[in-house]
Amino acid sequence: MKQAFELFDGDLVKRVKAERAAAWDETQRGYVAEARRALADFDAANAKPEGELLRQRKELEERITQLTALQKEREDYGVLLDVVAWHDGARWRAAVSADGDFSQSPALANFAAERQWASLGELEQMNYCINVYDEGSVVSVVCDISSHGTHVAGIAAACHPNEPDRNGVAPGAQIVALKIGDTRLD
Repeated sequence: MKQAFELFDGDLVKRVKAERAAAWDETQRGYVAEARRALADFDAANAKPEGELLRQRKELEERITQLTALQKEREDYGVLLDVVAWHDGARWRAAVSADGDFSQSPALANFAAERQWASLGELEQMNYCINVYDEGSVVSVVCDISSHGTHVAGIAAACHPNEPDRNGVAPGAQIVALKIGDTRLD
């Protein structure tokens, strides 16, 4: 498993957290409104609750208190990515899933071998490729977390056969995505 936020740059983490918070808040507001309606309905039906009815009313009040606290104290640690590696008889492959359902996750081989990549999802809008090491015990999920590398790669390998004046310094060179270091260096 891998925490998705460890793969993202700071701006992407902020954007994803903001979008997830908006969705969470909308859902949570619905739960709070539903709990308040239940209390109002209870109060309308039970003018002076006693005994068991009083206990039920306190339960409804506590539900509102807890739901409101959840809305205020929510911390988003991001999605945990499930990563599975296997050998298909020819080479090592891996799949990455954000929800545990691998049916929509492509089986990727090392990028250098097949030049395949995938996307983490609509919300993240981040592409990745993988490299498998140590007989499948280590899977490296490689992401481009800033545009600097893409810019430099374009300068180096841009290839425009019909417009050679737009070519890079090594037109058509193959680019391999690498991540040097990790977020511990921040």
